Amino acid sequence: DARGGSAVDVLAGLRPFRLGVPVTELRYLPGEGGLQVVSGTHAQTRRALWGLGGPRARMTTTVHVAGRNSNGPLAGARLRHAHAIARLAIAAPRWGAELTEHYTERTDGARRGLALNENLYDPLRASILDSGADRRLLRNEIALRARVPLAGRPLAVWSAWTRQTTRYSPGSGGDTLSVSGNRYALGARLPLSARGPALGAWAALEDDPWGRYDPLGDGGERAQIHAALTDTLTLGLTQVSAQA
Repeated sequence: DARGGSAVDVLAGLRPFRLGVPVTELRYLPGEGGLQVVSGTHAQTRRALWGLGGPRARMTTTVHVAGRNSNGPLAGARLRHAHAIARLAIAAPRWGAELTEHYTERTDGARRGLALNENLYDPLRASILDSGADRRLLRNEIALRARVPLAGRPLAVWSAWTRQTTRYSPGSGGDTLSVSGNRYALGARLPLSARGPALGAWAALEDDPWGRYDPLGDGGERAQIHAALTDTLTLGLTQVSAQA
């Protein structure tokens, strides 16, 4: 269940994925209102380069690029969306690492409404106000994860950098409003025993958003640090999780 009790459906499929046999998928879907969805995915697993991690180490590369657009039934109702994901992962007998890049670009029509006339209640015939305005979101995320042994336990560490820019361009002229910001984060998690408690911590820093006229105002920088001790106990047929 999702927030509010609504249901979320997840569709998954399994297929063979063997060493040295690349897998490529291309999809295209057209529809009414100028709807077009196209995507391409490629993945392959090979022995790690330069003997990294030993002869049993494996390196998996995954690239996914997708885009969609739709004009909609009204002027100014267009939608443009594109994203790309690239992932490089190395799995060795005693350690593993993963580098992920995720880029998103989304443009939506940002019309102001309908003109007051005799066709006010017919959106397919009414005059559109500022039909050329749009709102654009650019977001880029880079994450690095690693798992290494520490005192006989798997220590997981990760770091991430997110940069996001939002722009509003009025179609009737005038200045474009924009705001940008960065978020830096890092964290770690260490199990204290094989089936016992685990200690985790993470920190994040969000810088002060900036941009033309700074429409979000001067919110200032924000930093947060979290530390948690978690444990899971089994009492008969019931499993209890606790976190401090």
